[in-house]
Amino acid sequence: MKVSQLADVVRALLSPSHIRHRFSSLGHTMYEHVVWRFTMRHGRGLRVHPTASIRYPRNVTVGDNSHINMYCSVWAGEKSRITLGDNLLMGPCVQIYAGKHGIRLGELMTSQPRVYEDTTIGNDVWLCGGCVVTGGVKIADGVVVAANAVVTKDITEANSIVAGVPAKVIGKRHP
Repeated sequence: MKVSQLADVVRALLSPSHIRHRFSSLGHTMYEHVVWRFTMRHGRGLRVHPTASIRYPRNVTVGDNSHINMYCSVWAGEKSRITLGDNLLMGPCVQIYAGKHGIRLGELMTSQPRVYEDTTIGNDVWLCGGCVVTGGVKIADGVVVAANAVVTKDITEANSIVAGVPAKVIGKRHP
């Protein structure tokens, strides 16, 4: 490496924009992967994959023996909660939200206020890979949500199986 190239590397490493970026990345990593462990309320036996993303962890409660799998997003809101029951099983890439953006015509999407809605998922629920649970939804105990389903309304029937976009009841669990 030439001296001029080395000088360019050193200059880039010490530049204010590079230092800002590194601190921002560190802050993001700490928030996404460390801080939630100390602020989220959870029961015994919780397993969370290191690639899971937890937002507003102080507004997330998880019951006993639950599993949040790889690439899952559990995004509570600043003013909304997510409550996950006991023995919850989440497949990979599940997304759970407790809010959404406004969608009024004539106003930029990025400028619209958020709508905060609590989301509650019961005990012994299986959220199969890739499914989405939108803000404000309540899911009863024992429900199975099929892979890639999008739950936009409450699922009130315990032990039901739901699938589709939007998700609808397609069956019941049997002993």
